[in-house]
Amino acid sequence: LVDAATDRHVWVDTYERDVRDVLTLQSDLARTIAREVKIQLTPQEQAGFAMVQRIEPDVQEAYLRGRYYWNKRTEDGLQKALAYFEHAAAIDPTFARAYAGQADVYSFLPQAMLPSTAYPKAKAAATKALELNPTLAEAYTSLAFATFAYDRDWPGAEAAFQRALQLNPGYETAHHWYGDYFVVMGRFDEALAQFELARAIDPLSSAVRTSIGGSLYHAHRFDEAIVHLRASLDIDPGNPATHTFLAACYERKGMLSEARAEARRALEIEPSYSYALAELGRVAALSGDRTEARRIATGLTARARQERIPGDAIAYIYAALGDKDRAFAFLDEAEQERWPNLLWAKVAPELDQLRADPRFDDLLRKLRLTP
Repeated sequence: LVDAATDRHVWVDTYERDVRDVLTLQSDLARTIAREVKIQLTPQEQAGFAMVQRIEPDVQEAYLRGRYYWNKRTEDGLQKALAYFEHAAAIDPTFARAYAGQADVYSFLPQAMLPSTAYPKAKAAATKALELNPTLAEAYTSLAFATFAYDRDWPGAEAAFQRALQLNPGYETAHHWYGDYFVVMGRFDEALAQFELARAIDPLSSAVRTSIGGSLYHAHRFDEAIVHLRASLDIDPGNPATHTFLAACYERKGMLSEARAEARRALEIEPSYSYALAELGRVAALSGDRTEARRIATGLTARARQERIPGDAIAYIYAALGDKDRAFAFLDEAEQERWPNLLWAKVAPELDQLRADPRFDDLLRKLRLTP
């Protein structure tokens, strides 16, 4: 440990441990360094060090593979991630991070199993993680996301996010999802502040870049959003949500050919991605091809009888067509089924055509976004 200002060597030591004790080694090093530089550890930090457990290499590898696939944010990636997290928990049922990982997968899987199934599973897994480790920031973050995305319990979610960041201010996902919470509230400056903290922690996170672009899109700052979404695609060109956000930005700027191309790229990655199909429907409607727009909307409606299609995606097409009655019918359906993307209704540019209708205020009240 070297004082960079004076080049003075403050401390040096050598450690040799079993690979299964790598997390304990990290805690020992952190405590020693804190002591040498005379940092006063908080009771929460001290408790966190005390909770560190011996970990089998196979468990750690399965967990890290799960996080790798979870960060893909595709349905195939999420299914692989869930398998790895479950494998880690099967090897070591006391490994709390494996359950937090499962919770995070379930929070991104409502389209595969309906929100009413996915989010209770997410909360149960996060709760299990906290039972095993009450100081685990990952578990509080998982619980916070499910609390706001499904329960619409804004104070409860914010308290859980703040607890996670109190326990680990360096946890990128806590800043990231806290930023999403602020976007839903329409508090864009606070959202961007959290996203920038997340990006500082992990500059190579394409998901954070996409959320920055998404927040700027919802703030109607389309040119700035495009810059960040393109940067996200430079890191990971395989995220269908990023392509769809980019398509939506182009659509709002009247660049309909570019919007159509980006929506099609999203569908090449994930052919069943309903929001990309909805964007194609909107582009068709705004291009004057109302027949094609209705064909896409009708196709999604037919699929919804056998698959899990969020009603808000279909509503976006009818909003572009000016068919307010059908748009509100599908928005109401999405609200009843608690589709998480609907929570962005307060700021969603796709719904600008509906805001003057009294039914829109009723929708926001049902979502607990207005008194």
